[in-house]
Amino acid sequence: MIFPPSFLHCSKSQEKGIALLLVLWVLVLLTVIVGQFCYSIRTELTIIKNFRDETKGYYLARAGMNRALLEILNPQPTTAALPVDDPKALPKRAWRANSLIPPVALADGSYQVTIENESGKFNINVADSPLLTMMLEPFNLPKLQKYTIVESILDWRDMDHLHRYYGAENEYYQSLPNPYMCNNGPFRSIEELLLVRGMTKELFDSGLKDMITVYKDPDRKQQRTLNQNINPQKKRYKININAAPASVLRCLPGLTDEKIMAINQFRKDKDIRYLHQLKGIVGLKVYEKVSEYLTVDESTFYTIRATGSVDDSRTKRTIETVVKIDRRMQEYDTMKWLDYQDQTL
Repeated sequence: MIFPPSFLHCSKSQEKGIALLLVLWVLVLLTVIVGQFCYSIRTELTIIKNFRDETKGYYLARAGMNRALLEILNPQPTTAALPVDDPKALPKRAWRANSLIPPVALADGSYQVTIENESGKFNINVADSPLLTMMLEPFNLPKLQKYTIVESILDWRDMDHLHRYYGAENEYYQSLPNPYMCNNGPFRSIEELLLVRGMTKELFDSGLKDMITVYKDPDRKQQRTLNQNINPQKKRYKININAAPASVLRCLPGLTDEKIMAINQFRKDKDIRYLHQLKGIVGLKVYEKVSEYLTVDESTFYTIRATGSVDDSRTKRTIETVVKIDRRMQEYDTMKWLDYQDQTL
C-alpha cells in the first residue's frame, strides 16, 4: 500500500509526540518507584530504630527491676564509697515501698520504678464480708449486685458446695451458656475474680483490679492471729496503712480526702511505725472508727513496676513482677511476670 506524502509527514510528527509522551510516563513511573523505595527505606529505618529503642528500654527496665530487688533485700545499702558528685550514684536513703521514687539516669536513657507492698490491698482470699463490702463502696453499685459479689466471693473460696443467700456455687456456674466449675478454694490470680457471679469486666477495669491481691503471707503476724483461739471479731484481715493507696483508704470508714491527704503527707518521707501514731494525723474519732481495719505489718510480697526509656525516643518498655522476698536468706521467688510496651504516651 502506498501512502501519500502528507500522511507520512503527519505520522513522523505523531511518532515524536508519542515518544515524548512515553518518556514522560517513564519519568513519572521512575519517580513513583524511587519515592516508594525511599519510603520503604525510611519505614524500615524507623522500625529498626524503634526495635533498638525497645530493646534498650527493656534492659533499662530490667536494670530498674534488679535495682529495686537490691533495695528491698537490703533496705539500708552502704553508699559511703560512692563519689559524691556522681548524679547516677545511689541515693543515701534506701528506696521505700509505696513512696515516690525519682527516675534514675543510666547510659543514654533512664528507668522509673514503683514498688508496692501487697499488704496495702484488699486480699480477696482473706478479707471478711465487711471488708469486701467496703471495697465495693466507691463504685456506687446497686445493693443487690454488691451483696451478690461479696457473698459469691466467699462461696468461691470456701471448700463446701452450699451457697449463701446471694452467693453462688457449682449449680449456678454450670447453668451458664459457657459453664465452668466453682473453684471452692483460694483465688489463684486477681483475674479469677472475673468468673465470680455479679462481677463485670467494666467494674474490674475501673480501678478494682488495682485495689486487690491474692497473695497470702503465712508468716505475717496478722495471719498467725487468724489461727489463735480468740474473739472472732478480732480475727480480721487488716490493711497496712503504710502501703495502702488512696483508692483503698477511701473505702475505709471516716477517711475523707482531707484525712487521706494528711496521711500521704506524713508517709511522704517516713512510715507510720506504730498504729497509734495515726491519732495525731486523722484525729481520735476517726482513729477509733478505722483502727480495727488497719495494721503496720508488711507482707513479704511486693509488686515491682519498672519502665525503661531511651533519651529522645517515645518508645518505653515496662516490666511488672510480683516477688516474694526472703530477707533472711537474701533471695526471692518470682510469682508473676509481665513485660510490655508502655502505651501511656
